[in-house]
Amino acid sequence: MTTGRNKFWKQEYGKPDAARETALRAVRSYMRSMGIDPKSCTSDQAAAALEDLQYADPDTIAAKFAAFASVTQLKKFHRDWTRWAKEA
Repeated sequence: MTTGRNKFWKQEYGKPDAARETALRAVRSYMRSMGIDPKSCTSDQAAAALEDLQYADPDTIAAKFAAFASVTQLKKFHRDWTRWAKEA
């Protein structure tokens, strides 16, 4: 049985991993729109940008991810950002 945060995600947005991927893309796009090269940013800076997005446009999937993501999903966000920055 699905409970808590996972239940919210599955009912509203599907899998949490898909929302995390959407959040990563949104943060990269947001940084580019601000004139910042996302490849030069740390995962902590990306998380701060995600928080900015949460308040700037609260109806987006990225904002919902920032508001409701579990600790595990946030750790995966940091991991995925670091991995992407190294590969890019």
